[in-house]
Amino acid sequence: MPGQDPGNDLAEARGLAAAHQLPVADQIVDILDLVDARADNPALRRGYARALRLLADPASPVHGMVAVSRTAITLADRPYEDQLLWHTHHHTGLWLVRNESAI
Repeated sequence: MPGQDPGNDLAEARGLAAAHQLPVADQIVDILDLVDARADNPALRRGYARALRLLADPASPVHGMVAVSRTAITLADRPYEDQLLWHTHHHTGLWLVRNESAI
């Protein structure tokens, strides 16, 4: 969220990656702006779009992403479902630090 320090979320994401022995290729901080209509579509946010490009590039060593929670991706149900389908079609992974039912 705007104005918040992403340090704790990044540490939690690194912790999950380490616990599952997932190598970390990059850290991307993306601001979810609740005022901006694009917030419902994570693919329109600069940081998230960069992550998707890394995942879609066959030459990239990146095969998945870790997000702190489902709401870090989007607050809206349909765009989140679209992202899950995107990961399925691209054979990539999405790991959540806090599972969907814990939110």
